[in-house]
Amino acid sequence: MAGVEYDVGGVAGATESREREALFDRLVERAVRHTEAVDREALCVIAGKVVWHVHLTVHLLADHGAPVDAAVLASMVALRHFRRSDVSVVDGEVVVHSSDERVPVPLAYHHLPFCVTFAMFILRPETETERSLLMAQSHTASADSQPVDMELENEGPKELDIPVALLDPSLMEQTLAHSSISFVMNSQREVCVLDKAGGASLPYQVILDLLKDAAMRAKELTQLVDTALAEDAPVA
Repeated sequence: MAGVEYDVGGVAGATESREREALFDRLVERAVRHTEAVDREALCVIAGKVVWHVHLTVHLLADHGAPVDAAVLASMVALRHFRRSDVSVVDGEVVVHSSDERVPVPLAYHHLPFCVTFAMFILRPETETERSLLMAQSHTASADSQPVDMELENEGPKELDIPVALLDPSLMEQTLAHSSISFVMNSQREVCVLDKAGGASLPYQVILDLLKDAAMRAKELTQLVDTALAEDAPVA
């Protein structure tokens, strides 16, 4: 069962649902597979003949935030937690050892990427007070930010659109937003994927500021995953 906003079988909203599903699949695949998080060379048992096949399936149980972020996070945790059977090659024959014979081994990985999504709202204040409040919440208010167009600063609050970012948006928040932008990063601050869906272009300084926030978020998620796996290690 699924909510009407996810049901691609209905007539109303079917096209939008399919587009959302395609975007979801594409971004998750880019974040998990194309970033080379798992060491594929380590999956090889006999070169050109025998390799391990890793199949990852993601099921969304609830929608209280960015679904892509949750899917990538769950995928990374699953890959880190997974243990495969140990193998040995004897006279060209592959022997798979049970867990009673040998301790299962974890997958080798290069890094741990996470997806961080922001919903972007382009707001136009009607008063100077509204403008001050929005600027306090917007990345355009950072100390090292530069105005996109100096003439706009002199035209009054009604003529200046202010981008405001919302981290980990739900489906409704993404629907109401003017656009969204997703960063796939690791704790080393390496940008693996940058994906912007819809809407007008954003000032470069806003993107750089969001990039800093995404890097901090990726570092927090890395620490969270490491702690959770360490606590689960004696049970695993």
